[in-house]
Amino acid sequence: MPQEHRDRHGRSWHEDDYAQIITGLREGLDDDALAGRLGRTTGAVRARAKYLVSTPEDMVLGRLDTETMAELRERVCSDPSFAWHRHARAWHEFRDLPFLDAALDDLLRTAWADGEPRLPRISADTGVREQELAERIIDMDLAATREEVVDRLGCTPGNALARSLSRPPAQLSSTRAEATGPRVASVSESTRDGAPDDADGAHLSSQADEEPQRPGVSPVDEAWVLIVHSREGIQHVSLHPSREAAALALIDADTTAAAASGAVPYRWAIAHRTLGAGDAGTVERGMHLRDID
Repeated sequence: MPQEHRDRHGRSWHEDDYAQIITGLREGLDDDALAGRLGRTTGAVRARAKYLVSTPEDMVLGRLDTETMAELRERVCSDPSFAWHRHARAWHEFRDLPFLDAALDDLLRTAWADGEPRLPRISADTGVREQELAERIIDMDLAATREEVVDRLGCTPGNALARSLSRPPAQLSSTRAEATGPRVASVSESTRDGAPDDADGAHLSSQADEEPQRPGVSPVDEAWVLIVHSREGIQHVSLHPSREAAALALIDADTTAAAASGAVPYRWAIAHRTLGAGDAGTVERGMHLRDID
């Protein structure tokens, strides 16, 4: 089935997805046509434009342009050798997202040809969740369903992939221990993300899939709360596992507000809170993105 006809809403982003954005822009496709080719939403494609034309440092220093799609289009069309890879890898590393690339594809092809129950081992070695690996195998046309993937390559009992199956799998690892051990760098020197990335990048997770937390800190012990409000009232409230994630959500909120109603004055606050500590904690405040640091 042609790639542009597949619905990839919610799938992890691959190096090929970014390459298709660049190719589509050079072909003169508009945002909607580009989204159709990728099988994703227009909003998700626009949100990912910043991964190709800016860096996390730009965000931290307040240099991130909300018109990233227009900037990307201009850069791509004016510079045939535009180096987008380094931007994309920097954002993935900053956001703890696996960078799925050709090296991972080669690894999956080899595993598929061998037919051994190696999916949990590959997940442990690369830092990519088993469900994401199964989805990539399907996208590569090696298998048609998750059940087919698990029948051939196995999965960890009780994790998100196992729970998503329509029938009991033929291959299950007897214990998670055989698939873990010292975790090494992923194929692209990045790790997994435990939270939705954008409107088109949600991930399923389970206890068996999660990364170990920092010693002595439960994943629900602390959180960063982002609040955006204008003269019309509260516009956005969200909870995040880190200050960086809250700052990135502020970028998305700013882009959404600008697209909807232009340059509307608003204020934001990022509050750090710890379970059981009441209102104790730090609070950052500012106006628009120029005050985020």
